[in-house]
Amino acid sequence: MSGQLLATVAIGVPSAFVAFVSLILATRARAESSRADKAKVDAAAYDRAKGLYESAIESLRAEAADLRAEIVRQKAEIAEMRIKVASLEAELKLRIAELERFQRGNGGAS
Repeated sequence: MSGQLLATVAIGVPSAFVAFVSLILATRARAESSRADKAKVDAAAYDRAKGLYESAIESLRAEAADLRAEIVRQKAEIAEMRIKVASLEAELKLRIAELERFQRGNGGAS
């Protein structure tokens, strides 16, 4: 019986060793596969984030261009209004001068 036990142990130990090595190799392979999958997910997330970032930058650039154009329009409108104000001031001064002449001509009566 000790010969049979020795034969069983002789067969069982290498089988257990092979099973243990297989388990370790399978665990490593899963870990490597998991890292590769994570890298793929990270790369996809990076690509999506990059796309969103570039889209946001492009939107901001377009908005900045619109704002610059609006500033140019506003400056032109302000310049036009200043011309109108100057014209109205000149007309008002003229009317005041006419009123003062009229009042002096009528003896200063109010």
